[in-house]
Amino acid sequence: MEIGSDAEKALTKAIDDCFPNANRKLCTKHLKNNLSDYLKNKVGMTSSSRRPVIEKIFGDAGVVNADDTYSFEARCEEVKDAASQNPTFVKYFEKQFKPKLFNHVYDKGLKSENNLWTNNNCESINNILKLETNWKPQNTPSLIEKITNVIKLHFLDLKRALHGEGNYRLAGPYRKFQVSPMLFKSKTKEEREKMFQKFLKGSLQERPNRNSIITSKNGRFRITAKARSIARKPGQRRRPRSEKTNKKFT
Repeated sequence: MEIGSDAEKALTKAIDDCFPNANRKLCTKHLKNNLSDYLKNKVGMTSSSRRPVIEKIFGDAGVVNADDTYSFEARCEEVKDAASQNPTFVKYFEKQFKPKLFNHVYDKGLKSENNLWTNNNCESINNILKLETNWKPQNTPSLIEKITNVIKLHFLDLKRALHGEGNYRLAGPYRKFQVSPMLFKSKTKEEREKMFQKFLKGSLQERPNRNSIITSKNGRFRITAKARSIARKPGQRRRPRSEKTNKKFT
């Protein structure tokens, strides 16, 4: 089970207490904002100085996108080198920020699609619920009814995406489920529902190749099992088989 949130202490403590075996993710958008605020208000870095530090952490070649734990540590050292003039930040990064990245953002080389997870969707649905309740507290039955209505509306809009209408658009491999509006309307109610269920059950996400990862016995460290390239000496070439010498026995 994976549970994501921002870094609010009461919330993360509640998740750890109630779901101790869950893989808890932290929202990278909130982490970026928190880091930027810290660099600005606590360290006094300018915007131009903050940008490369944040890029070294969250960029494509940053800490969170390291191939293995060795690369993770090496890139963390690069971050500290880039901010070596600010010992306050270096201490903060090592003691507080780095553990959050390793335990709740970095996926230890598995390269999952949720590596840079954000809770934008959660924030969006939260705003919808607030609008539905007119920003006022609700009793439990009323709240459940309103949440149910929001979910029903969501699924109706999702179904409309199958024929290119509504607020959603099918993207990537999910486009194979899309049909023309005319074809969709020509289907019976049962046929439309069958198409929708097929769409919902479609498992299109690629799983990480776990066979290419070596995991330590304690489960904390992982490295790629296969090197990216084979080292060669300068000028070394692969000789044709006919040029290779065979050892002769006398």
